Amino acid sequence: MNNTINHIHLEACPSTQLKLKNEFDSLTSKNANILISTQNQTAGIGRRGNHWQSLGNNLAFSFTLGPSATPTLTPLEIAVATVNFMQQNFKINLKVKWPNDILQGDNKKCGGIIINLINNIAIVGIGLNMGHITKPNSLAYPVASILDKKKLSKLDFQEIPLQIYNYILNKRLNEEDIQNKWSQLCAHMDRPVKIIDDNREYIGHFVGIGEKGEAILKLNDQSLQKFYSGSLFIDDCP
Repeated sequence: MNNTINHIHLEACPSTQLKLKNEFDSLTSKNANILISTQNQTAGIGRRGNHWQSLGNNLAFSFTLGPSATPTLTPLEIAVATVNFMQQNFKINLKVKWPNDILQGDNKKCGGIIINLINNIAIVGIGLNMGHITKPNSLAYPVASILDKKKLSKLDFQEIPLQIYNYILNKRLNEEDIQNKWSQLCAHMDRPVKIIDDNREYIGHFVGIGEKGEAILKLNDQSLQKFYSGSLFIDDCP
């Protein structure tokens, strides 16, 4: 795939991820990188079929990308690149949370990543609370904005996703760099965390990630356990 980008920007869209998945064959037939962004996403999706709620001034976009050499490291690579972009362009220091979240400094969620694989091409979806948000009472986790006082312009909704996508395309990381850089940005390294996986709860210290991006916890009995899926919580464990 060359460096040409076919950018489709929509004023409103139920889900950029589903649009790119559903129109994958026709959109990728011209051998270009595809980016779909929208100013108003009405039915965004998260991991495991969860709903991604738009809170106003929220960037929602999806794009095609060749996966990392180890595909399961791809969401970690995207998280690292997005955080680095924000630091370089907006002087904002963000953190990452396993497996696919982006956090403000006080561990409030301001972004998330979802990836599906089609014909060995990653369909990457990113949601970012970029500007001032209206915080709902219904979410189970605390949320924040990257630029809390900013109201995004129509051009911001179009240009910032394109800038992030360009940055990611030109700043690909090898497997070792993904693991090292993600670990440096991790908000819960060496901290007690809780992981819920298959409706079971595990509490231990987060000691790092493995070669495939799996979470490694040291449990209370000092044994190490790896998790390849699940939800991680930082602030509500003993």
